Amino acid sequence: MPSIFAPAGAAAGEIVSEPLEGELVWRDKAEKSVGLHLSPVGGTGTFMAFTCGTVHTTVVGSIVGGVTADKMKSTNTLAFNVKKGEQVPSKFETADGTKVPAFLEVLIEESASTTLETPAVLAVSAVTTNEEALEINGVL
Repeated sequence: MPSIFAPAGAAAGEIVSEPLEGELVWRDKAEKSVGLHLSPVGGTGTFMAFTCGTVHTTVVGSIVGGVTADKMKSTNTLAFNVKKGEQVPSKFETADGTKVPAFLEVLIEESASTTLETPAVLAVSAVTTNEEALEINGVL
């Protein structure tokens, strides 16, 4: 189990995302649906962490968000979706069709001897704007 910690330098009420890396993946290869797979650098470790009072919370795992493919745009939206309390999608496909799980898990430490582990979901929509138009080519 990853260690749980209070992030250094975090202000009160602030949730810190650790350094993340991303790769374009197939959310659904058959539908040519492209996504961005975000995970901690190196694929393991802390996704984000925060402290509320004396309770330390760490989020681990990875997540896949939807991106627009096959359209040249200077403004793009990255969407992480939740449906009926579950992350959508909860997996992605590799080039050979292997389905890889992508989900977040929350570790809550109330004391040195009490840790709760539970699945987590993240619903976020982020818009990026570039000076030049960008296209993600979804052709197989």
